[in-house]
Amino acid sequence: MEWKGLMCHNQVRPRATFTMWLQLHGRLLTVDRLNKWGIRMDPKCVMCKQVDETRDHLFGDCYFAATIWDRLLHWLKMGPQARLTWSEHYHWILHHTKGKTVQAKILKMVYAEFIHYIWLERNARVFEKMEKTEDIIARSIVCCCNIRALPASRIYLDNCMF
Repeated sequence: MEWKGLMCHNQVRPRATFTMWLQLHGRLLTVDRLNKWGIRMDPKCVMCKQVDETRDHLFGDCYFAATIWDRLLHWLKMGPQARLTWSEHYHWILHHTKGKTVQAKILKMVYAEFIHYIWLERNARVFEKMEKTEDIIARSIVCCCNIRALPASRIYLDNCMF
């Protein structure tokens, strides 16, 4: 269970942890899964409106999500990340969240909130026809992580200016 390290001792909200668990197991109800069940929906990604929506696209290849992820990495002073496939992105996360360092703990938090907020934005666009910008979503993730961080992590976050 290589994903266990992302789940255990993560300081995020329980709902973000649950959304991340669903995403890691391919259980989120993305359009490709709904279409397989006979529920017909427009297959285009509601975020970038260019490619069919799948888990791999939504959390790996989508330009909208990748822009948010790049902003979060910049905030954490980890530099920009090359465009990765979902599998490459997943293995990068697993590698960088190993250990008990403050940076690994914060990256776990940021990743879980990133998954959760992308899923919330996707659902808001599908069901409520409302859209937020990449900047608003990134700032919401940063705010949530700052609030949930334990004191040792908060000291590190204070040095990360968004």
